[in-house]
Amino acid sequence: MAVKLAFYKGYGAQMTDKRFKKRGGKIMYSYSLLEPECYYLVQELENDPALILLQVKVVSDSCMYVSKYKECLVIEWKRKTDPIFDIVELLGDDAVKKWKDAYYNSEDAYNYEEGEE
Repeated sequence: MAVKLAFYKGYGAQMTDKRFKKRGGKIMYSYSLLEPECYYLVQELENDPALILLQVKVVSDSCMYVSKYKECLVIEWKRKTDPIFDIVELLGDDAVKKWKDAYYNSEDAYNYEEGEE
């Protein structure tokens, strides 16, 4: 998948392909490019530089059930044709493991009952 994304980003896309949309002369990606169970860093909106870590959990004929890791976990259905401004990176296994360790360790730091130290 990383090679396929690099190809799309590096050499452009066929505009007849429904996985891409053209807005204001710029190519927009869509959720249909994302593969289940993979972790991606994406920029959803052009004017919002924030990166979102997401993972596709379920794929149906026209939609995808997606987990987004922002300030808190957001789980939602997206249409395959919904735009993504940029797919920044497909995370490798090592990066995912390190992220999970950091994410779940910091989450546990806030999950203690009053009186615990």
